Amino acid sequence: MTQTITSLEDGLVKIEDSRGVHIGLSSNLSARVLRSVDIGKLQSRAGWILDTSGGMTPWKIEGVLEHQGKIFFYGPWVSGKTASAGDLTLQDLCLLGKIFFLAAEKKLPLEGFFTRGWYFLKDRKILVFPPELMDFIRKNQTEPVKESCWYPFNYPGVKGTEGLGFTLAVLAYRVFTGTLPFSSRTGDDLAEEMRTQKIIPPRYRCPGLKKEVSDFLEEILNNKETGVPLHRWLSYLESWEKEDPRKKADEQEKTAMEKELKDLEEKRRARIKIHGFWKKKRNILITLLITTVLVGAFLSAPLKKALAPPLTMGFTPYEVVEAYYNSFETLDQDMMEDCIDRKIGKPDIQEVMNFYVTSRVRQGYEGNTGMISAREWTASGRPLPEPGITVFGIVHLKIVPLMENRFQASYEKWYPGVPAEDSSGSLKGVYPRGYRVRDMLELRQQKKGNWVIQTMNRSIQEIKSYSSDT
Repeated sequence: MTQTITSLEDGLVKIEDSRGVHIGLSSNLSARVLRSVDIGKLQSRAGWILDTSGGMTPWKIEGVLEHQGKIFFYGPWVSGKTASAGDLTLQDLCLLGKIFFLAAEKKLPLEGFFTRGWYFLKDRKILVFPPELMDFIRKNQTEPVKESCWYPFNYPGVKGTEGLGFTLAVLAYRVFTGTLPFSSRTGDDLAEEMRTQKIIPPRYRCPGLKKEVSDFLEEILNNKETGVPLHRWLSYLESWEKEDPRKKADEQEKTAMEKELKDLEEKRRARIKIHGFWKKKRNILITLLITTVLVGAFLSAPLKKALAPPLTMGFTPYEVVEAYYNSFETLDQDMMEDCIDRKIGKPDIQEVMNFYVTSRVRQGYEGNTGMISAREWTASGRPLPEPGITVFGIVHLKIVPLMENRFQASYEKWYPGVPAEDSSGSLKGVYPRGYRVRDMLELRQQKKGNWVIQTMNRSIQEIKSYSSDT
């Protein structure tokens, strides 16, 4: 079948063939990558053509095709422009605001506002492309696309229709001033700026804009704690449809505003620079402080231990062996040191100490250890760990007495896998590395009366399967 494919805006194409005319949405993914995706499920989700009277007409994906190495989802042809076209008018903004109300009322499954997912039709209606499909497409875009079509319009941490009041304020700021209210572009920097920095009031960039409108946008965009209810927009949108809130400013007012704007921009750039500097320094100082405290505790530990009786005093040889291996779960290097001759157990003790320090630093810096024990992971069925989560420890421990003061310990030992990145550069989950271990142990009693593992012969075999009953 002969097809004619014409590029429209970024991410959109016009498809003409014997069946008619269609509009195609780029997934930005190749057919090879999409083999692991349930395309049928994505195709089954409908989009909606919405109008201000409350009308909702379904718009459905009709098929999938490959063009220039990328997969496109296509549906019935509609003529218009996306919200990322860059030339939105005040009337477009008022229309979009009213459609936002309808989307919230109908509880459309929106993750936020992705400009490529909203299509302005020529009959004063808006096509909301299938939200689940557009969310999938958005997640597979390059960072530059997200920096222009996603990050600037969504307040960090706010999802669904709750953030649409903020989105409207960003779009209104751009319509009135020709620029976005926040200067950062990368995702992390922009999120930090949204959370911590006040905007330049739009009236300085748009001389003649009514002060009450400027103050309203400033209030919304400087609100760092709660979302802005959409109903607060109603009176403004209705007013703007009747009368443009921008009046022509005289030359004297323009000159004064331009001078004030230059001063405000310089001060704001300085605040952002200083905030970024101290944020980086603060993170370094926090890490150093936590590490210093931990190292100080380790350095003082030998003196305290020399004055205290062994933790294993009164343990039988079997209990000493059991306590030694349980310490891999609790990361208790003090107990390990009292269970084994230090020369023999040094590699194990150093290993546990490293994981202990790493987990405590992450706990202080990120609020969680970033690690789950091998027992916990096995009990949950050994799923693929989430990105950034590591697995460590031993499971299926069996201790078998052989003869007087001699034992065989067999178990599985699991280490974190090697971190890897996906196609977008983000960390992805990786399975841990596992080994079957058998230790042949001999214990001897010390002068104080406590038992210590004196010799250890270890054999190791790599595990190829992740079954929880291995």
